[in-house]
Amino acid sequence: MSREFDPLGICLPVITYAKLLFQETCKLRTRIPPYKRPIGWDEPLPECILEKWNTWAGSLSSLSQISIRRCFRSSDEEPADCVFHLIVFLDSSLLAFGAVAYLKTTCHGKMHLDFVMAKGRIAPTSILSIPRLELQAAVLAIRMTQSIIRELRIPISSIEYRTDSEIVLHQINSSHHKHPTFVANRIGEILRRSSPEQWRFISGKDNPADDCTRGITPDSFKSNSRWLTGPTQSQLSAEQPLTTSLNENPDPFIALSVCAVGVSSSPVKTSSPAVSKLISDSQDGLARLKRDVALSLRKGANLELPITDDELKQAMRRCIIVATEEAFPEEIIALRSAKQIPRDSVLRNVSPFIDPADGLMKVDGRLKHAKLPQHARQPVILPSDHRLTSLIIDDAHNEINHAGVEHTLAIVRRKYYLTKGRRSVRKTLARCVKCRRRRAQPQPPIMASLPKERLLPFVRPFSTSGLDFFGPFNTVIGRRTEKRYGLLITCFSTRAIHLELVYSLSADSFLMALRWFIADRGHPTTIYSDNGTNLVAGEKELREGIVNLNSKLVTEEMIDRGINWKFSPPSGPHFGGSWERLVGSSKKYLRAVLEERSVNDEVLLTVLKEVASLLNTRPLTHVSTDPSEPEPLTPNHFILGCHHPHYPPDVKEAFCGLTRRRYRQSQFIVNQYWRRWMREYVPNLIDRKKWNQATPSLRIGNRVLIMDENTRRGQWLTGTVTKLFPGDDGRIRSVSVKTATSELTRPVVMEENRDMAMVEGEEEKSEQSVEPEL
Repeated sequence: MSREFDPLGICLPVITYAKLLFQETCKLRTRIPPYKRPIGWDEPLPECILEKWNTWAGSLSSLSQISIRRCFRSSDEEPADCVFHLIVFLDSSLLAFGAVAYLKTTCHGKMHLDFVMAKGRIAPTSILSIPRLELQAAVLAIRMTQSIIRELRIPISSIEYRTDSEIVLHQINSSHHKHPTFVANRIGEILRRSSPEQWRFISGKDNPADDCTRGITPDSFKSNSRWLTGPTQSQLSAEQPLTTSLNENPDPFIALSVCAVGVSSSPVKTSSPAVSKLISDSQDGLARLKRDVALSLRKGANLELPITDDELKQAMRRCIIVATEEAFPEEIIALRSAKQIPRDSVLRNVSPFIDPADGLMKVDGRLKHAKLPQHARQPVILPSDHRLTSLIIDDAHNEINHAGVEHTLAIVRRKYYLTKGRRSVRKTLARCVKCRRRRAQPQPPIMASLPKERLLPFVRPFSTSGLDFFGPFNTVIGRRTEKRYGLLITCFSTRAIHLELVYSLSADSFLMALRWFIADRGHPTTIYSDNGTNLVAGEKELREGIVNLNSKLVTEEMIDRGINWKFSPPSGPHFGGSWERLVGSSKKYLRAVLEERSVNDEVLLTVLKEVASLLNTRPLTHVSTDPSEPEPLTPNHFILGCHHPHYPPDVKEAFCGLTRRRYRQSQFIVNQYWRRWMREYVPNLIDRKKWNQATPSLRIGNRVLIMDENTRRGQWLTGTVTKLFPGDDGRIRSVSVKTATSELTRPVVMEENRDMAMVEGEEEKSEQSVEPEL
């Protein structure tokens, strides 16, 4: 059976016969009747199955005589003169279901039908009803048609689907709000790829797809069989569209529901199919829907006249009637027949009735004597999951300026009663774009690994540094007061800091302070900083100064000692957490010492140096209470070789001179510090204090909001992601966003850090960040 390679399904009825035998054989292991015991794999087949198998296998050689026409037009026919129609037949039985497609070619008044393709499936061993199997055949036909259209290089004028199942035809043409999930999902797929007008009825005796649902033996399969030639011209022309039979047969699901509750009235149908379609297709709000319905109800009147308020009210009433007829057919039938609604109805607690004044179904509750308007005491009933209900909730939500769920529900309940109202309101508000923008929060990616410079041992302190400005501080010069700033530089490895006094925020002042730092601490190889304008300008001048030096020798020397400058994304202070935290600590001590007093430059410089010395004595490792344990490592151990700079050195060591032996000893001590640094300090950096959950990364084309703490949320810019900047782990932590007027580079997350609070009078920075908008 598996050796028969038939991708087009030409011999599908013959293969189906063998598959059914194989399925019957598999059932023998579990099904006992009519056998006394289960039959194992190694036991002989029963005679009834073995006889069928021998008949099928013995006549299999007759398939070599089968031949079919594969050219869909004659050689004397031009493609431009031919019209091609694709006709797909489908059928199902308790054993199998399938579909077969034929191409009807019409050229110069002549018509011929050619086999194109067929697909079939064996019914599952779990029992399914015939209507569900017929629906499976319809889905199979839709998918096969899509493959034919994709592969066939012939312009197809039209596509028709023929089935002998009236239930499937009614399911396709009726509202599927009451259908089970199994049926609704398959009807949805059918309607997405076809229209109800393409589906027609064919009698079972004329349906060629019936051959693949029961199977045919090879000796009964001929080249002139109905399976290969298709139905005759008279059979095709005799078929009628589905709309003719719809008037005679109701929706089977509604009819079955009515019979189940014992109501003898005729089934409910949607009184206005056009209004129902307008409701389901409405995308522009309730006001637009009422105008469209009002125009459709004019029935040939002058459409250019303005719409009156009475017409809008009549349109709204008609929409509500259509919605209740679709959602509550059983209740409508019972109320119109003056009978009790079903016991399992969701409306059994509100005593619904149909108001004879306007024909709407309303609530007859317990608020008869309440001091409320009539429409609040007897509100109109609406279904919770209908499109009209969503439009009404949206309209009320916009009316109260996008308030919350409870406020919106209270506004809706003034006129309407919603079954499961709070859930409906919450579901509708979850789709509101403005509310989503207002509640949107940035989604930080998982915290990145530390840069390699933070974990590099046995290097000179301040080889890799991070720097930032802080301040201002008021200084007194004579009778005037001027502002001064602090420049903090920290070593990435040892976490030592260096503070310099900067007289202004210009690039020249920054360069002078940087030269002071290099003279004291040595030349750094790499500097990290934020994207401040003075820092960018200073880096640019350094780079241009190295290039513009005239002396070749000096130029080469300076290039060898050039600084590799790396900037954080704009408005991304968390990228520089290693120095931002120390800025906060420096401000804390400076406030404690200065107490907001104005001092002169000499005093301020002294205070900065003392604060730096104090911060360099902070422990990097655990402070043990055991006196036998070594003292904790501090940044001063790597800079000065001891814990505190104010302790006097030993007298002998002070005057021994730097001999070769003494130099090796000092190097050994420093290396011991580095070994302790690797053993005690580095393992403490392993965990992520925050942002430890993976989040979806932004992609090019995403619409995002650009957070700006200096403006109101409603004025935040929106943009489109145009470029990604992945980190070493491949995660996106900064992006380039194109707005209506510019293109900005921003981090994916912005976090407020209280340690970064600015002192009074400091220049405000624009803290912006990117967050997903939709």
